[in-house]
Amino acid sequence: LGDCVNCKAGTWSSEVGAGSDSACIPCGPGRYNREAGSSTITSCTKCVEGKFNVKVGSTRVYDCKDCTKGTYQSEIGSTYCLPCYPGRFNSQAGKDACLPCDIGQYTNDSEQTQCKSCPKGNYQSGEGSTYCLPCYPGKFNSQDGKSVCSSCPIGQYTSDIEQTQCKSCPKGKHGKNS
Repeated sequence: LGDCVNCKAGTWSSEVGAGSDSACIPCGPGRYNREAGSSTITSCTKCVEGKFNVKVGSTRVYDCKDCTKGTYQSEIGSTYCLPCYPGRFNSQAGKDACLPCDIGQYTNDSEQTQCKSCPKGNYQSGEGSTYCLPCYPGKFNSQDGKSVCSSCPIGQYTSDIEQTQCKSCPKGKHGKNS
């Protein structure tokens, strides 16, 4: 009796002359506090970028969990992670940003851990894309993940989109110079 007792780790209190531990306020979600006897909310450390914490009154930095692959968090003190949006990906846990898909790649879904290569007969010349474009008549692409389509050589042609090879001009016809 007559002793002053520290508020426990995971809490804080700025109240002078408090009569019970009910004056000790738990650190909110997205924060933790390892020290007993804290007197300000700033004693509750915010989780760093790429991590989140949903618990109230956390006492360990380990309570701040990594955002999973395909998600991110760019803010400190967060209680959640955000999905990587279509056209972006994240292949590692605990990241503060997602990366754009490379040229020749795309993803049209969220929370992706990798991008897909544009299929043969298609291309994508920009980063961060959610789709691939078809090779148009007169052009072709015989490989996945390309950034451009090639023109058919003289004496060959394509008449449809998304072609992976050109056809030779039939008998009695010839190619024209562009």
